[in-house]
Amino acid sequence: KNIHLETKMYEGIEWIGKMSTDEDLVIIHISAHGISIIGEKRTGYGIKLDKDYSYSDVNKFIDVLDKRYRHLILIVDACYSGGFIEACQKDYRWIITACEENEYEYGNKMKLLLRRFSPDELSKTLFTHNMIKALKNLKTKYGPKYGMVPLGEAFINSKATLLQRLKAGGVKRPHPRAYFPYNMNLFIRTAK
Repeated sequence: KNIHLETKMYEGIEWIGKMSTDEDLVIIHISAHGISIIGEKRTGYGIKLDKDYSYSDVNKFIDVLDKRYRHLILIVDACYSGGFIEACQKDYRWIITACEENEYEYGNKMKLLLRRFSPDELSKTLFTHNMIKALKNLKTKYGPKYGMVPLGEAFINSKATLLQRLKAGGVKRPHPRAYFPYNMNLFIRTAK
């Protein structure tokens, strides 16, 4: 199920828990503003949704789901999102981020939006656009025969395309990152 949630993060995670089964592969895609200042101490990184969330806040919400599912994929399209890897990595949790912890994510910084993206707008951010395109291309390659696509290969292809496009435009950053705990090619089922 592909649902766009305009809600508080904990309500969204709670909804996922209620609407899915133990056998489901859960993919959480967060598109938000990355922020470099958290809390009164004004240190750290995180994301801005209905409020400011540190990486550890997001990790606590997702921990509730980890106890239930065999595989969970977290995709974060935000400035400074690379920090989610260190804060959120665990067995059976695959994490893909738009950039390093200390970098701006090109598409989000240029738009300067102070709200979450709609599904249509989301596909237009440079990082997410390239990831969706890579998944579609691999669906054409692997889907008819296997009905699945390798997530790791999709990430590698989307990263290469993104970096090539940015370099052609004279942009040296961002550098998307990924954490795959065991097998880089976790296969995900394609829609029919």
